[in-house]
Amino acid sequence: MAEARRPERPALLGEFIGLARQGVRLAEQREGTGGDRETPATAERRAAAPGLIDRMRVCERMIAVVFPADFHRRAWAYGTAVDQVLWRECAHADASLHDHGRGPRPAFPEAARGRLGR
Repeated sequence: MAEARRPERPALLGEFIGLARQGVRLAEQREGTGGDRETPATAERRAAAPGLIDRMRVCERMIAVVFPADFHRRAWAYGTAVDQVLWRECAHADASLHDHGRGPRPAFPEAARGRLGR
């Protein structure tokens, strides 16, 4: 079964990383409106964010199906950091978007390279 799912792994990881990046980009656009985290979200962002997070979480759940639990935990941590940044639920309100994702963001691709044997 695991061998049958091997070809879909890179595509799944690419989709997950792409969706995570879109989430960060939405959050950056908000900060780009003057650097104020309290700036209200635009109607477009409010409409785009839930669907994007839902698609990212579906990918994360599929990672749980085709990868070991330790790798899934990294995907979950990365997805959670993106979700928090998008909705401004960071533990430290004064932390930048990049600071908040500093741990999970690089850890996930590093672990992915290890899983894909690269």
